[in-house]
This record gives sequence, C-alpha cells and structure tokens, in this order.
Amino acid sequence: MVPVPKEDMIQLTMLPVELVALVIAEVDPVELIALSQTCRSLRGIIRPTRWHFMQRLLALELDPAVGGITPLFRGRDNKLTPQFSDDWEAWKINKYACCGCMKLLPHTMFDNHNILRLHLRKPPPSSDEATKKAEWTLSGKVPSQNLSPDDRAALKAWGLQYHRAVNKQDDSDGSDVNGAQGPAAFLQHDVTELDRLAEEAEMHICGRARHRRRCNECRWQKGDWKSGRRLPPLMRRVLLPIVPTRHSFAPDAFSRWYPGLLPRLRPEELPHLGMPTKPANKTARVQMYTVRCISCSVWQELAAFLPSSGLHYDRWQRPRNLFPDGCCHRCTCNRVGRAAFSNTINLYAISIAKRLRDNYARDCLSFWDPDDREYPWQASMPHWVRYKTARATIRGDMPELSVSSHGIWQFVEFMENANRDDLRHRTRQLREFIKENITPKEQQDVLLRWNRFRIAEYELNEALYFRYRDVIKRIENDPDWLVDYVLDPAAFRADAGLLAFRGTEVMGVLISVMVPTGLLATAVLASSAAHNSLTPPALAHPLDQNVVPSPYADQGILHMAAATPASVVDVERLHIGIRSTLDHLSNGSIIKS
Repeated sequence: MVPVPKEDMIQLTMLPVELVALVIAEVDPVELIALSQTCRSLRGIIRPTRWHFMQRLLALELDPAVGGITPLFRGRDNKLTPQFSDDWEAWKINKYACCGCMKLLPHTMFDNHNILRLHLRKPPPSSDEATKKAEWTLSGKVPSQNLSPDDRAALKAWGLQYHRAVNKQDDSDGSDVNGAQGPAAFLQHDVTELDRLAEEAEMHICGRARHRRRCNECRWQKGDWKSGRRLPPLMRRVLLPIVPTRHSFAPDAFSRWYPGLLPRLRPEELPHLGMPTKPANKTARVQMYTVRCISCSVWQELAAFLPSSGLHYDRWQRPRNLFPDGCCHRCTCNRVGRAAFSNTINLYAISIAKRLRDNYARDCLSFWDPDDREYPWQASMPHWVRYKTARATIRGDMPELSVSSHGIWQFVEFMENANRDDLRHRTRQLREFIKENITPKEQQDVLLRWNRFRIAEYELNEALYFRYRDVIKRIENDPDWLVDYVLDPAAFRADAGLLAFRGTEVMGVLISVMVPTGLLATAVLASSAAHNSLTPPALAHPLDQNVVPSPYADQGILHMAAATPASVVDVERLHIGIRSTLDHLSNGSIIKS
C-alpha cells in the first residue's frame, strides 16, 4: 500500500460530529469499543455503555479465533453438529458469552440444554445476528429496543415457520406454509424441504436473546435455583446444585470417573458391551453433570466429588461423618488430611478396577463354561451337537469354569495362572471351527449374542483384563499416583480454559477495524489504565482465578484469546477509509440535503 503523506491525513476529531456519527454507525460491536478507546474525543462521542460491551462480547463469541466453533443444531431430531464425542478438541475451546459476569466461558459452565435453545444458541454464519452492526446512535438510544410493528410481525412469522418445520405439523387454522394447506398437506413435505424452511427461519431469529444468557454461577447468585420447584435434576439440597451439562461416551466406569488418567483407547481396541437393546455399542452414553462445591464454590464435574454412599465400594462403607457430602476432592483433602483422603480415594478406585478386571476375566472364559443351559429343542439340532462336541474337544484338560459353581473369582485366578499362548490358541481353534462349520444363522441357535462377541473379541477382553490388573497393582504400590491426579487444579474444573478479558493479561495483539468502504485498518491492542476504567466491573465471580492447564490427557486446556479493546489506532491506515467514506457520503442524499 502506498503510504499517505501526513499533510493529507484526516483525523476523525477534525470532522463534524454528524459525519463522525455516520462513520461510527457502520462499524461492528468489536470495532465500536476499539474506536471508543483510541482517544478522548471519540470516547466522548461514543460513550460506550454496558449494552455496547455486552454486544462486543456476543460478537467475539462468534469469532472462531476467540469463541471457537459455532455448533449447528437441527431441531427436527435434536442433532448437534459437531457432536461432543466427534470433535472433542473443538469443544474444549468452544466459548459462550455470559452476559451476567461479562466473560467468555466454556460450554461446561452453562446448562447445555439451555444454550442450545433457539434464541440462546450461537447464530449460524451469515445470519442476521452474526452480521449485524453495532447498535449505536448519537443520542444513546438503542434502536433494537423499539422494533417497529412490521419488524415484530416479521419475527413472529419466522418463528411460526420454524415451529411448523421442526414439528412437522401445521396449526389447526389451515394457514399456508410454502403452498401446503392444513396439517395433512404439510406432513407430505419432504424432510429436506422441512429442513430448508427451518434453516431459512433460523437465519432471522436464532440467537436474538443471547443477551439473556447466564452461566451457572450467575444463575446461582441470582437465586434461580433456590426455589424447590426450580431445582434441577439430582439436586439433593439447595446448597448443592447439580446441573446437567452434556452427553458423553465412556467404555467403562473407570474412564467415566477418572478421564484422562489412562491412555484413551481407540475404537478398534474396545470390545462390544453386549447391551441387549444396542448390541453394536462399544461405549455407553453418560450424562455429565456440573456440581458447585459447597466449600470452595467452584463448579466442577461430578467426577471431582466422592460418592455419597458406599454402594460403589468393595465390602466397605465410607464413614459419612468423616467425608461430608458436597465437597470436592481438594476441599475434602484439606479438611481430613492427605493420608485419610488417599486411603478413601484409592479404595474407591480399586473397587471400580476390580469389578472391571473380574468382568473382563469372565468375558475371556465364560464361553468355556460346561454348564451352559441346553434348551429342549437344541438337542435335536445337528449344529448344536457339532458345536458342543467340538468345544469339549478343544477345551481338553482345561479345568471346569463355572460361575454358578465356583463364582467369578475363579476366572481371575485362572487368568493369572493360565498359559496365555495356549489359551489364545484354543480360542482361535474354536473361532475357526464356528466360522467354517456353523452358518451365521445357526450361530444364533448355539451361541448367545454376548458369547459370539466374546469369542470373536477374546484378544481385546484379555488386553483390558491385564490393563485393569496393572491399574490395581499401581494404585497399591504408588498411592500418590491417583491422588495427584484427582487433586490437580484443572482435572475436573468446569472452567478449564477460562477466558478473562483484562488488559493486563494480553498485550500487543492485532485486530482489524472495518470502515464503511470495506477497508481494513489495523488497530494495535495495548493495555492501559484507560482500558481498565472503561471496562464495566464484573461481578465477584469465584471462578475468576488463574487456571493451570492439566498435564493429563482429555482435559480442558487454557485458551487465551487475542481479543482486548484497542487503545491506539493507526490513523494513517484509517485515513483512507475515512476519505472514501466521505466521498461516498458526499454523493448521497444526506450530504446534498
């Protein structure tokens, strides 16, 4: 770009206030705050209020570099794109604006069922909310607060169209929807057409109430959950709010309660769960919850709390008077001491690992059980006789393994003392016999569904058996291994990756300011005392702390975004935009009149 001589440069402060107002009215909310912090004269003209800072925050959450992804939600079947489990890395840095404490927070700090509502979720790109300009006038009146009757009618029509397209039915008044008369004709619409109608309406009404969005802490401080009729699910008492956040998937209980402690298994390393209704599943859907600790008032995942009963413990009941309910791991450790806490948390983890070890040992050996129930009609089936004879021959001198006679502990003892190579060889022989001599349809008669999975996935079950056997040994030999993990500050915190906007934290970052002609002018971001004085004071938030990134896998990471208000603007580059804007306005009716 050719440099502009200083004698030809135009400063906004040299222009009449009316022209400056026309220029400012064409910027977006982020650029409005940046301009207000360039000099005192522009600050006196713009006079930013809390509403303008809130609009800036809502605009920043739509910036992929600051707020992360914009998930797309299809209301017809509640499909979320991307899913939490499909793109976990993107969801870890996904931020939503809380207009109560004026911060960008991870989605785990909100009720996920709430932020996915039509008027509260992030609007899709190119929608009205995503592309709107700053709501600023020279008089200080917010235009959007006084909609015209035509605008209100249009919004109502778009909302009605979205409701009809999502629910696949028309109202009983027989009104027209894209040429369809009445419910019967409307139901004949193709699903693609319904989705198109919903997306068209969503471009106009999605995200219009984002200024009402509040995080869990702000809602708690406001008192939304202090009434019994407003308590969320699983809230045992008013002092311990438990808010559902999202659905996740876990292969077993240990991965649910200690995520990231062990290396994550790939899908090809997981056996089928053998669920009756969903036999193809390798992971189970888990409802995640965020809990507010009654001691430190920090919102954390449910896994950061000791269970309230001894149901999960192996022949041991946790003393209720020693470990109070509602306290997170760190608060419990500070109250009872590290030694007592270590004994408790290790016993709980060992009990979970023992159950998984026993279950995988059973899965490795249960199809050798000679006490399989034989139904009357199976005796006349030739393939059943062939299978039973071949299994007895391949088993040979193996000891009898029967859950009904000796209990599941016998499987564990056998796995520890058996020749692993010989056991694998016998299992492969049985697998090959079934594949070559019994058709898939006949397998349904001779093998239960879970035994078919166990024979085909013996190696996977064996690997998981030794995985949790080694976990038990490591916890017993090194108690601090698990304790250090659960006491990590960012292991379970819901605000892992908290994004705070303070001028003293991010310095020397560049943003772009758009002038009406489309020219980009560079605005240098620098912290200053004026910035701190212009930023509206945030509420006293217990989550406003320095978060250390967790060293463990699959946890939230600290994501500092390059976005703070500007205090200095490059006037030389802004000059061209102002000159072009004035030329554009001079040819219009505003200047001529």
